[in-house]
Amino acid sequence: MYVCGVRMAATVGYMVTWRMYGTWSRAGCAESDSVRLSDSAKKAVEDAIIEEGKRAGEKIAAIAVWSNHVHAVVRYTGRDLGDFVGRSKVAGRKALRRMGFEGKLWARGYDKRFCFDEKSLKHRIDYVERHGE
Repeated sequence: MYVCGVRMAATVGYMVTWRMYGTWSRAGCAESDSVRLSDSAKKAVEDAIIEEGKRAGEKIAAIAVWSNHVHAVVRYTGRDLGDFVGRSKVAGRKALRRMGFEGKLWARGYDKRFCFDEKSLKHRIDYVERHGE
């Protein structure tokens, strides 16, 4: 692959992060109506994302769901990364609605970090696994 005439290494995976609604403002602080997940809600979201990933043929290498954000490391499949995040957010929302949650859940967008070799992918997996402890 070439970008602006420069040969780029093949992408082997990504680390994506998305936040709960209201947990980060432009001023760098939580808003008063921010969403925080309980331990049972975190587990429900994680299970839902993993199940949706399996259904869609994604290769989730690591995942950590915290009270205010989600990290996932996904191996490259050639599909649009935004589709993975969108499906994951929908799956998490459905799981929480079954638990009685109503209202805004996810902040818009997501952050992505590209992994161009197995070493960088392993580094991201290790980070997410440590982050989930």
